[in-house]
Amino acid sequence: MLNLIGPADFFTLGLLAVTAMVLTLLMMPPVIRIAVSRNIMDIPDSRKMHATAIPHLGGSVIAVSFIVSCMLFLPLEPVLGAFLLGFVIITLTGLADDIWHIRPALKFTGEIAASLAFVLSSGYAIQSFGDLLGTGPLTTGRFAIPITVFCMVGVMNALNMADGLDGLAGGLGVIGCLFLAYFALVSGNWLYLGIVTALFGSLIGFLYYNVHPARVFMGDTGSLLLGYTLSAIPILLVQKYNGKALIAPISMAIVVGLPTVDAMLVMTRRMLKGRSPFLPDNTHLHHHLMSLNLGHAAVVRVIHIAMFSCGLLAVAMNGRSEWLQFYIGTAYAILMFGSVFILRKAGITVPLHWRRSETGVRNNRRS
Repeated sequence: MLNLIGPADFFTLGLLAVTAMVLTLLMMPPVIRIAVSRNIMDIPDSRKMHATAIPHLGGSVIAVSFIVSCMLFLPLEPVLGAFLLGFVIITLTGLADDIWHIRPALKFTGEIAASLAFVLSSGYAIQSFGDLLGTGPLTTGRFAIPITVFCMVGVMNALNMADGLDGLAGGLGVIGCLFLAYFALVSGNWLYLGIVTALFGSLIGFLYYNVHPARVFMGDTGSLLLGYTLSAIPILLVQKYNGKALIAPISMAIVVGLPTVDAMLVMTRRMLKGRSPFLPDNTHLHHHLMSLNLGHAAVVRVIHIAMFSCGLLAVAMNGRSEWLQFYIGTAYAILMFGSVFILRKAGITVPLHWRRSETGVRNNRRS
């Protein structure tokens, strides 16, 4: 259901964002102390480059501030209830992994359960990917629910894998929220705009503690809830109203395309080498950029700019033919990732005297 947005709503959105941010800022210090006292820490090892143990319960604070802000300012409509049901499930899954290091199979079960809870409770799924090839709409038919769950789990793991540098995943989440807010505004939906605004505020508060050098990590709790939100909201936005979708599915894919394509490339390379696609390595985009002698802050900025440019592309192409968006988006992804590949193969690096001495690179345990 579409709800027209008026001036009073924008004032409420401001209060929503500020409340979420302030709650995160206030709750983070005691949660950091709890994590330290309970030894819920990201411990340095041979694969990680941060020199000291860092608390990784930041995601739990993001989750609490987000839920409280939503309950205070947003109408408890069935769609919000469905969204929060999946949100709570994925938060508990991530929290269990951060505290007890659960098996990957159990973690994936939680991701699937959260996606299914959202899809079945809301009644929304991906019914069509649109006319991507210029030959007619690619509909999902009877496979709509499993395909939707597959896509949601994919985005969750993409954001989980992207959480490899201080401030990286949080910044990607902020940028994703900005552009999803734009599309929610275009569609005139107050509720969806409110959800991404609440997450935006929570992430801004988190980044105060997470920018390099980080005092806290978001952990799997944070990266999974980011992926959940950045997949659930696009699914809601592409639904048809009066027989017409206001936002094309390909537009949403472009917004979250950077971490998703990176994860797909990494997992494909692993399988081509005969390895498990879930076995950690150092082949993500941020690893490749680090190999060019870019410093920590520079790598984060480059990836954030790339993500922002994807959002701008989605905005610029909004309303154009879906096949045109697909081909241009694909070409843009090839250009971005191909450029990094060519630079590495050519042995071109940033001169060492241009780079500041930085530490803080880290790797997820299962990225």
